[in-house]
Amino acid sequence: RPPRSTLFPYTTLFRSIPSAEQAHVFDAFYRASNSRALRGAGLGLTIVKTLVVLCGGRITVDSHLNVGTTVTVQLPTLP
Repeated sequence: RPPRSTLFPYTTLFRSIPSAEQAHVFDAFYRASNSRALRGAGLGLTIVKTLVVLCGGRITVDSHLNVGTTVTVQLPTLP
């Protein structure tokens, strides 16, 4: 029987990550070129990914220009 998990999607409309930069979104201090005018240090997704992996889960990012970005966290469900 496959392990059970719970998904937590978070979507931002119209705020996309350029496709050439998506591979770097989990790098510490990385800021996408279209977000550098916004507040932040580039640590948010790095911290979230670290915590998710420590809990045995995974995190994915799906972003499309002029549509938006969805970050999905998948965590194992406790028995």
